[in-house]
Amino acid sequence: MTTRPRPTRYRRFATIALGLFILNFLWEMAQATFYSSMRGLPTWSATWLCTRAAAADVALLALFFAIAAMVARDAAWPLHPTSKAIATFFALCLLATAAIEQWAIATRRWSYSDDMPVVFGVGALPLLQWALIPALSVLAVRFAFRKRWTVLRSGP
Repeated sequence: MTTRPRPTRYRRFATIALGLFILNFLWEMAQATFYSSMRGLPTWSATWLCTRAAAADVALLALFFAIAAMVARDAAWPLHPTSKAIATFFALCLLATAAIEQWAIATRRWSYSDDMPVVFGVGALPLLQWALIPALSVLAVRFAFRKRWTVLRSGP
């Protein structure tokens, strides 16, 4: 059995992380007008806030991937997902989103505009973000590492 050199794996993870950062950044910028606290900010200030939010989003995704891996007892869980790993991953994503959004609104860290659709006091756009982008992240890992898994499954 041959394994890929580690730099290739790290490069793939870095590429996935960069792609997820870009997706999150674009989403944050697109939904900015739905936050009254973002309206009227200078472009650079809004861009910086969205950059920080996207970086935090990627860090949270990595943390939730790791927790799902611990629950599944398999670091490669996206390649052969179990219902337990998937439920853990998506539950963490959505619960964290709800908790962060409610905390931020309660502490006036940010506020929604009247245009933001709200579900149980939480902005629908952040919830949608944390349903779609995590799903894309699982698909990205599956795509990036599919050949390696096929080689490992077929044996020597």
